[in-house]
Amino acid sequence: MTIPLTSSEVASLWMQFITDSLDVCIKKHVLATVKDNDIRSIYNQAMRSSENHLEKIRFFFEAEQYPIPIGFTDEDVDTSAPPLYDDVFWLHYLYTMSIYGMDGYSLAIAAATRGDILQYYQECIKDSLNFLNQSLHLMLEKGIFVRPASLHPSDSAEYIKKQHFLAGWVGEKRPLNAIEMSNLTVNLQKSSLSKALVMGFSQVSKNQKVKDYFGRLIKVADSHCQLFYSVLSESDIPSPPSMEDKIIPSNQSPFSDKLKMFHTCQLINAAIAYYGTALSVSMRRDLGAHYTASIAKLLILAEDGMNLMIDHEWMEQPPQAVNRK
Repeated sequence: MTIPLTSSEVASLWMQFITDSLDVCIKKHVLATVKDNDIRSIYNQAMRSSENHLEKIRFFFEAEQYPIPIGFTDEDVDTSAPPLYDDVFWLHYLYTMSIYGMDGYSLAIAAATRGDILQYYQECIKDSLNFLNQSLHLMLEKGIFVRPASLHPSDSAEYIKKQHFLAGWVGEKRPLNAIEMSNLTVNLQKSSLSKALVMGFSQVSKNQKVKDYFGRLIKVADSHCQLFYSVLSESDIPSPPSMEDKIIPSNQSPFSDKLKMFHTCQLINAAIAYYGTALSVSMRRDLGAHYTASIAKLLILAEDGMNLMIDHEWMEQPPQAVNRK
């Protein structure tokens, strides 16, 4: 007797199909425009991985008689379009998306119970880890990756002795601790990449409502980047560089507005999750307030983006429970 897929497994597979079909479109554009042979080699491997994922998910859904999601197709990418970002950007992009992939697959494997699904997501995590390692190694080799700041070890471990450790608004602020530094650096790095990606999307968008939406997001992303940079700077901590200079002047979009909007909403949701994690472990009160305010702004943008996609019928409906009323 075949054990049916659970709702959690269907949800993870459905979402991954949409995401991997988007990834295939992105990679087709990259492979059509990238000049660096080392980056091309990694993207060729990543393309085969995404196509293999789509094939396996089709198998799982067909076996259970679930409809195959529409996702994204060749209609959503123009491989004849000129490059929109340079090769360095795409290497940073693959590195960041590999991190997001591992996070997503970890959640999927935690919710899975069927043996073949568990095995499948273990393979997906290995794929993402492989591309993370390859992209990071290549960036370090080319000297285009800024390592996070180092710390000088203290003489001994010790307990927190004063409530002032939590302060942040009034009086002298203590220096950032390692946990806070790590989250600020990671969030600045991801926000910088997302800002540059959306700036490129906006540059080639013809739909005015979509362009206006991207403009709002760019302003919010810029405010977050400035905030994270200023907090790190107060403790004399170096920041990762911005990515805006990696956008190439072009007025021809390689991607459909549907793809650009969906990907943008994906990045907003990811940022909310990362800010939430940082909020939960930051011990200075001012950092907690900063993250809370940043999440509130992103939640508004997330809802507006979803509404815009629904208005244009770009939002595919996930599998639902039977309406028995």
